[in-house]
Amino acid sequence: MFAQLAAQRGPAFDQVASVRAWLATSADCSGRVGVMGYCMGGGFALLLAGRPGWSAAGVNYGMLPDNLTDILAGACPVVASFGGRDKGLRGAADDLRRAANEAGVQADVKEYPRAGHGFINRTTAASPLTPMLRVVGVGYDHGAAADAKRRILTFFEAHLRQPLSTSDE
Repeated sequence: MFAQLAAQRGPAFDQVASVRAWLATSADCSGRVGVMGYCMGGGFALLLAGRPGWSAAGVNYGMLPDNLTDILAGACPVVASFGGRDKGLRGAADDLRRAANEAGVQADVKEYPRAGHGFINRTTAASPLTPMLRVVGVGYDHGAAADAKRRILTFFEAHLRQPLSTSDE
């Protein structure tokens, strides 16, 4: 999966495109389809945002590609959340905000200063890795998670609820 993400192509992209096409024609779909991911999935969501057929993308602590400006050219609106204590993605929120602005893409990008990587993921099972994950900046943050979820739901509601018009196609 990481190889496909790095290559920006592969069977995973083809499968997601097939699911998007199926959803868009489903009777209970407005015709607008969004994509959302976390961590590696956030990277996939960002890459997919620049491809045809998507109406909104939710990017949660996903890695930014080197060709971010090219990806965002013509991309759908993006809502993105990053943790300020995420050592692997320092500056990602600012970089994504700047690139989206340059590309003219509507984007709600927020960095939560006290949150780390994976801050939306509430792990219920105790693990011997939990203390180590906290040290490297990974872990659930209730306040940041609640705000990010609220922003995502509001954003998706605004961009996915109403049916496509002929000018949207």
